Amino acid sequence: MRFAQALGLVAALAAAAAASAGSSSHAVPRGFHPETAAAVGTRDLWVLGDYRCGQDYCNALVRSTDAGKHFTGVAMPPLPAQGTVPRLAFANARDGFIYVEGTPRLYVTQDAGSSWHRAGQDTIVA
Repeated sequence: MRFAQALGLVAALAAAAAASAGSSSHAVPRGFHPETAAAVGTRDLWVLGDYRCGQDYCNALVRSTDAGKHFTGVAMPPLPAQGTVPRLAFANARDGFIYVEGTPRLYVTQDAGSSWHRAGQDTIVA
């Protein structure tokens, strides 16, 4: 992703978080801080980040289907809140993966992030 596009993405996420904070469970959380992203083509984007929830930080995953103009929250698998930033990858607009390096947690979606299930055996993902 080009630097200017990345800055535009961060600005769009900040605007979405400010506009939709607290409005629904599918909103971009207030204070959302992008950590990693995945894209399929030029329109389908997923951004994984964190936000302050009480005294801790929580992970959140948001998706755009219009090249970053609008974002909505999607389901997030139960990842550790502390430590290494999770890795995010999508093979196509429906099939994706989230894992945390150095842990046995690998999660798979086949519905664009609406739901996730743990995959494989408990082996360390490196």
